[in-house]
Amino acid sequence: MRLHHRLLVAVLGTALTTLAADAAELSRFDFDGGLAADAGLGTLSYLNGTTTSDAVTFGTASAFSLPGLPDGDAAVMQFQAFAPEQALAFLPNVPANGGGSYINRYTIFWDTYFPTIDGFMGLVQTSPDNTNDADFFIRGDGAIGISGTYHGNLTQGEWHRIAMVWDGVNLRKYIDGAQVGTQDLLGDVDGRWAIYPNADNPTLFLTDEDNETLPGYISGLSFYDDALAASTIAQIGGPSAGGVDLTGITIELEPPASTGVERPEFTGTCTENPQPLQFNADGSFRIMQFADIQDDHRIEPRSVELMEAALDTYAPDLVVFSGDNITGGPTSNADVRLAIDHIVAPIENRGIPFFITFGNHDEDSCGGDVTLCEPEQLEYYRSFGCNINPADDPDLHGDADAVVLVFGPDQPVNRRDPKAAVWVLDSGRYAPNPDEVGGQRINGYSNSWDYIRQEQIAWYRNTSERFERVFGKKVPGWMFFHIPLFEFDMMWSDDFGLPGPAEDQDAIANPVRPPVSGGDPDPFNRHGIAGERNECVCTGPFNSGLFSAARERGDIVSMSVGHDHVNNYSGNQHGIQLSYAASAGFGTYGLSGAETHRMRGVRIFDLDLARIEDGERLPFDTYMVLAGTDLDICLEPNILDCQNGGSVLAGPAGFATAAVSTSASAAKASGDDLPTEKELRALEHVDCDGDGVLTEADRACLFEVKHGVNVSLTPRAREILSRQR
Repeated sequence: MRLHHRLLVAVLGTALTTLAADAAELSRFDFDGGLAADAGLGTLSYLNGTTTSDAVTFGTASAFSLPGLPDGDAAVMQFQAFAPEQALAFLPNVPANGGGSYINRYTIFWDTYFPTIDGFMGLVQTSPDNTNDADFFIRGDGAIGISGTYHGNLTQGEWHRIAMVWDGVNLRKYIDGAQVGTQDLLGDVDGRWAIYPNADNPTLFLTDEDNETLPGYISGLSFYDDALAASTIAQIGGPSAGGVDLTGITIELEPPASTGVERPEFTGTCTENPQPLQFNADGSFRIMQFADIQDDHRIEPRSVELMEAALDTYAPDLVVFSGDNITGGPTSNADVRLAIDHIVAPIENRGIPFFITFGNHDEDSCGGDVTLCEPEQLEYYRSFGCNINPADDPDLHGDADAVVLVFGPDQPVNRRDPKAAVWVLDSGRYAPNPDEVGGQRINGYSNSWDYIRQEQIAWYRNTSERFERVFGKKVPGWMFFHIPLFEFDMMWSDDFGLPGPAEDQDAIANPVRPPVSGGDPDPFNRHGIAGERNECVCTGPFNSGLFSAARERGDIVSMSVGHDHVNNYSGNQHGIQLSYAASAGFGTYGLSGAETHRMRGVRIFDLDLARIEDGERLPFDTYMVLAGTDLDICLEPNILDCQNGGSVLAGPAGFATAAVSTSASAAKASGDDLPTEKELRALEHVDCDGDGVLTEADRACLFEVKHGVNVSLTPRAREILSRQR
């Protein structure tokens, strides 16, 4: 099974562990007339018996008219391009290792010959039923790897020895004894690349679930149940007629990789209850919105760097998380807490009050061993000294609906005269039934998310009216939630036309103007929109009326959302400023290609007490702070291309990254991010090549996207991908 390649290559220590040769077990198969092992405890068999055995033939290199191996002729097994029901089934028959219940540290050697390499070839499949993508491939250009990260070059028509060394979340790749690449793998101990140690779940070789296989020859296969070091693999060298022979070799092992992530250091907190919130003596109050950080316990370090730089440079009085604060990936409650710790620590350590609500991804990991769903996550957020969320109201829809008042700078605090209110609403996750509502299908293209419910609108209205009764005035309100309202789309369309977004013409730099009457006093950009729209306004299926309620009450001056990572525009929709904050997280989707991270940033709201008291309708300024332009953070698509004199960017505690810095001035060009598995599923019935019809060419386009051969998608395909949030 292939998953989206995550950034961050763990830096290992240089020390090697030297062990006697019998500390681990080498199983060797020389294919001399059959599948019997020539050494060790491992066994090979034919998956589905004759279904596989009928697809192989045994002989010698010379008998098959192949060139000999460097040291002479060798026994060889010829294999056809296996179908999904065909494979060699391997049982290691050795204990679990690497700190888990499965075999996490191991090395596999292949002595192979491929007459042609013109497509993908699945070598290792850890799923015993072969119902998902294989876990290690040869690519059509001869490179080896997985998840869009491939290295080296196997030459067709020549014998080569491939070595793969797994250590939990680290993979090292070798061709003919030379290391050609390393990569960090998504997961933890006992994750996707772990091998079952028991007889009921074999590891499959030379197969893939969707026929990504090639015909070829193999003269040797060896399995070692530990992670051999580069020095040992160099000694073993290239292909040989006798297969891998460890006789006389002092075995050196790679030191265990750290697969855990330590909790970030907390050096400060709000020592007193951060409420009541107050304007500063100069009448200012700054809110900073973090939207869609959307990462897990192995957070991309630049997300933390962005947070810290923004907090230090712009010194907000309040931070608001508007949802999709974390995402899937955690496999335990401890992982969920770590994911939250990473985004809270920069704020808590600076003693800044913070307010949270949820998006549609925050409880993606909920289920099974993970019981920290949104209600429990809220309580964990509330355990931090700087958090100002009240306990959730169990009778109100959503898990984080709340409001907090901001008072003037007077001392003592005049609690009878609030100057502003900050609201958060939980806009939910997905529509109650994403396939059908009221007997009709929901348009899955853009409207399968959830929406603000009537009881939440009623709660807002009742609370707003209560404030007016108690304080004798309407309290200006700044409202934050995750999923945008229909009015965000209407406002853009009023100024820049329909349909949208489409191609590049929907960008603010080259808008499509709607027809207007000659008497229109403001025929162009009547809403004063500033910013970009690069994807849909991805609403829920219904306009439930929150904007109308706020417009009728007349107290809400701002509504700000996230959800759509590459939208960051803001405009005045009939007296309410509607704003997007683009994604603040470097570990989630962004723009395409070299511009992947260009829009990463935070949104600032500068409230002005003098303008509030003067009765100004929009008594504040709002703007985006961008990671690259304003904070000098490297925007390279891959963090490994952010280099600056060999300095090391510290990631989460205990998770060092390869020698990198994120200075934008030191950036180098890089390639594109690849789609996630979920995103790929969204493309299966999409006009991927943009020719207006669904044909086999679209399947070919999808194939290229899956394997990173071509990630320059059509606007339609790119937009479909963007909806999988």
